[in-house]
Amino acid sequence: MSHPFHSIRSCLKEKVLMKSYVFFRTGGRADYLFEPDSADLLKEGLTLFKQAALPVFMLGAGAKVLVHDDGFRGVVIRLRKGAFAHMDKRNDLVYECGSGVMGADLAQLACREGVQGFEFLCGFPSSLGGAIHGNSGTKDGTIGPLLENMMTISPATGEEKRWDKKEMDWKYRSFPALKDSIILSAVLRGMKGDTKTIADKMESIRLERGKNEPKGFSCGSIFKNAATIKAWEVIDQLGYRGYGIGGAQVSFEHPNWIVNKGRATSKNIWDLICLIRTKAKEKFDVTLELELNLLGDFMKNSTGLDT
Repeated sequence: MSHPFHSIRSCLKEKVLMKSYVFFRTGGRADYLFEPDSADLLKEGLTLFKQAALPVFMLGAGAKVLVHDDGFRGVVIRLRKGAFAHMDKRNDLVYECGSGVMGADLAQLACREGVQGFEFLCGFPSSLGGAIHGNSGTKDGTIGPLLENMMTISPATGEEKRWDKKEMDWKYRSFPALKDSIILSAVLRGMKGDTKTIADKMESIRLERGKNEPKGFSCGSIFKNAATIKAWEVIDQLGYRGYGIGGAQVSFEHPNWIVNKGRATSKNIWDLICLIRTKAKEKFDVTLELELNLLGDFMKNSTGLDT
């Protein structure tokens, strides 16, 4: 009997341990990991997975994902090869990039060519696709304003769509209209700058991040800031700075980070998240919204708030 996914077997792996692909270094196995190198292969895979009634999950660089210890009964799609890894210069200030390009790589290229506006990406552990989905940013910049247009595909229909700048309705750390779309590529525009000035700014950003980032495996900020108070302030006022469950610990340096000290399970991390959200609601009537994505059935037997 032929394999049900024979035509895409060259870029499909089975029973893949996902902890190797995410920054937390926790989590179980996914039934399939699909890493196509072209839009055509991606489309073919999406059609087959839909026919097999398999759920799919888009994974970028793995910086903002918590994988359930029991894994994921479906297909994880990772676009990091071939057409999804290209960086082409359209003109002096404009780049066309595949969604799998790392933000730091684009920042380095722009720096060498004297194009500014991408500096904040130099310390960003994210692919462009992931950064766009989450409208990622720091105090030094945000991805949204750099975008001129992008191409996406619908997992449900296989239909491709071009998004122009005027259609992009950005929200804080989100792009709601992209919720059910896969980003294929994006066109981004910078500004004319000086290579040395850009390089100096990037070095300053890297040094600051290195000085302030907690040590250990982490996905960065866990919660989005609330409307009236920063998430780290809520956690600090609750007294959870340094608090731990199993091998997971709220960071001393930055309370909105949870760190895997080396032996944490995803359940340890999830239990901390649920505890913090529950107490924030009880004590301050603040609902802390997650800034990370969940892969697997975290709602089963959960005592925390729905995400």
